[in-house]
Amino acid sequence: MVPIAMVAGYASTLFLMIGIILLATGWRSHFFPGIGRHIFWLMLLVFIIVIKLPLWIDPFPANEGPIIHAAVVMLLVASSVGLYKGRRETAIGYEALCVLMLALVWASLRSLYAHDPMFHWVSPEADAPLLCGFLSSVFASSYRQQFAQLSWGCALASLLLALQQYSGALIGSAQWWDELCTAIAAGIVCTAGIKAWQRILSWLNGALFYKNRGSS
Repeated sequence: MVPIAMVAGYASTLFLMIGIILLATGWRSHFFPGIGRHIFWLMLLVFIIVIKLPLWIDPFPANEGPIIHAAVVMLLVASSVGLYKGRRETAIGYEALCVLMLALVWASLRSLYAHDPMFHWVSPEADAPLLCGFLSSVFASSYRQQFAQLSWGCALASLLLALQQYSGALIGSAQWWDELCTAIAAGIVCTAGIKAWQRILSWLNGALFYKNRGSS
């Protein structure tokens, strides 16, 4: 649960509505290149239906371990396909290393705040996704890379926490979706800010160049 709402699932629902608006206004190619418009919206409709159903998968039926929702599996597959479509701008080894680093940071902060939530920046629930969203904008400038890194990083972090605490975890709960959507939003905002700053600097350099050239 993130600090912008007291009800788990509110943040993810809000970000989902914003995401649908962005995807409908031309951002689809940034996250899911090479996928047709009709196929994409059909997949999104199926995803929304699946996420509302109690379709839980237990990868460790013999032990009390984490269980994962079918919608999370669909998300991981979709993010991997989007990353594969843009493989010219990335490397699998680098992406795997980034995912591992994000998962370790995410799991470490959640484990730390589970024992002592006193020393936090924003809130114990929001610090990990916000920090990982910022790190993803540093690791990659492509939105599809950030989407894949954060999706896999959040799932792997939950798995690491469950293995560390020897308890079950719901990978796909309302709180899990809140954290993931918060991280993705933070990554998009940071990347947009970095790109805007780079364009401003480029414009200033060009203006100074032409000014100095005209005065010489």
